[in-house]
Amino acid sequence: MLFRSLAVPGASRTILDLTVPYSPAALGEIIGDCESGAVSEQSAARLAEAAFRRAEKLAGPGVEVAGVGCTAALNTDRKRKGADRAHIAVRTDAETRTWFMDVGDEPGASRATQDRRVGDAVLHAVAVACGVAEGMDR
Repeated sequence: MLFRSLAVPGASRTILDLTVPYSPAALGEIIGDCESGAVSEQSAARLAEAAFRRAEKLAGPGVEVAGVGCTAALNTDRKRKGADRAHIAVRTDAETRTWFMDVGDEPGASRATQDRRVGDAVLHAVAVACGVAEGMDR
C-alpha cells in the first residue's frame, strides 16, 4: 500500500517514518487498549494521533506535518467476525478526519486487490486532508 509511495524519488523528503503494527501486540504498544477493537475508527484515529506526534518530533519546530492511521480487516484464510473493511484517519494540525471503507463490496476480490484499494484510499485521504484533492467517495 504505502510502500509504493516509497518507490518515488524524493520520498524521504515527504515520508518521515513508516510503522506497520500488524499484530495485536504491536498495535497495543502504539495505541494501548482499544475498547472498540483493532479495526475501528477509534483505533485508526489513535494511530494517526501517534504518527502525528512522532512526525512533530522528527520534523522539528515550524514544519507542517500529518499523521496517518489505517486499520483494516481484509480477505483472510480464517474465520473472523465482521465484514471486510478499513478505517482511515489523517491527523493534521487543524483536525483529525476519518473515513470508513467497505472493502467487501467486490465479492471474490483477492487480498492483493483489497490491499491495493485500501492503499490507494489512504493516499487519497492524505491528499484530501492536505487540501490537494477533493472528496473521499471510496
